[in-house]
Amino acid sequence: MASPNQPLGPEELAEVFEAAQTAMVEGSDSEGWASVTVQGLDRVVASVALKDGAFAHFGPMRLSDNRLIGSQVLAQLILEAIQKAQRGALVQLHSKIVTQAPRPDPWDEYWSLPEHERPDSFEEYLAQRQSSRGGALDPEERIAADDGAGLYQGSVMRVDLDPKKIRATPPGERHDEAVAARYDRLADELARVAAVPESAVFTAADDKANPTATVTVDRGGNVVEVWLHPEVFRRVTSDRLGAVIARCAASAHQGMLDMLLVKIDDDPQG
Repeated sequence: MASPNQPLGPEELAEVFEAAQTAMVEGSDSEGWASVTVQGLDRVVASVALKDGAFAHFGPMRLSDNRLIGSQVLAQLILEAIQKAQRGALVQLHSKIVTQAPRPDPWDEYWSLPEHERPDSFEEYLAQRQSSRGGALDPEERIAADDGAGLYQGSVMRVDLDPKKIRATPPGERHDEAVAARYDRLADELARVAAVPESAVFTAADDKANPTATVTVDRGGNVVEVWLHPEVFRRVTSDRLGAVIARCAASAHQGMLDMLLVKIDDDPQG
């Protein structure tokens, strides 16, 4: 099994994250109709561009029963492009915040084996070694391996966010009413955020009453669905559709962020 990578130090991580705030990563669908750019650590959709002729190609597309399906097909391709860009940004960031795990020298490994376990030749040992390790991991498998190995657990500051403990006054201490009320508001906010399920999603539309497009994101900020109105090709131009989807994606991301953000006002009445 491949060994996990090693995390960078705090200062190096800070530099990487600062640069990542403005980093742009592109992605496109497998058929080349949609190109997407995502930006920053949150991988927010910054732009969506459609290939010339996209509307002419997808607009007339119908099923055998004469139902229009072009909008559905185009929506799936746009979603594919967004997801490729977001995954690419994640892989790119991950490659910068870790250092490769040290690999033992195969020659030293070979000669360190007991004689009765050592293959007859170094080449035979290399073949067995490669087979037992199953080959190299692809970037997303590497992220999963590092996460499963608890890559950052040793360097993360742990903070107790139990609402009951936050409300409780430590023995021997007394809080005035303002401080106690602030702790209560913090506890309420933490309880609210904790109640948001892992499966939560947020959907944003360009027009709530009569949407042309909607975009849905999950708790991780990943776009999981793009929907287009069946008559989208009559409602907007190709250039405008890209801008509409980017705005919907940004709104959906902000909506999810608002659900998960702990907000505490010093003066709730002000």
